[in-house]
Amino acid sequence: MSLQTDRVFFDALKANTTFMAAISNRLYNTAIPLPDNKAANVPAPYVIISFDGFSNDESTKDSYEGATDNVSVGIMIVAATREKLAELVDAIRTTIESYMENVEDTDPDFSEVPVDYHLSGSQISYDPDKNARYIQLTYACSVKK
Repeated sequence: MSLQTDRVFFDALKANTTFMAAISNRLYNTAIPLPDNKAANVPAPYVIISFDGFSNDESTKDSYEGATDNVSVGIMIVAATREKLAELVDAIRTTIESYMENVEDTDPDFSEVPVDYHLSGSQISYDPDKNARYIQLTYACSVKK
């Protein structure tokens, strides 16, 4: 189901223990859960994965919906330095590509793994309140409906 596509990315990154150690296990899905609005910001580095919407790929006039959905998954990476940001982005790209290419049909995520994806990234920005740099990666995925 295409509404679970972000979970595949989350599971892929969470399985990489070296990556998780590099971000002090601060990997979040959709938002950072903070119990108190006045709590201090979560320190960098951290990563937030989000489901950024979908559209059906209706490619036939014989039915209302096609067999695949186009799903957008966002990955926000925040790091204290420009160098650390580059390292994390590289680790994410390598981890996700490897996971998608090597997932076994016995894996619980197998039916949710995108058939294909296209990767793009935003500009690198600076947040003076956090003294951190950040970038948004966008995975445009083709998934089975």
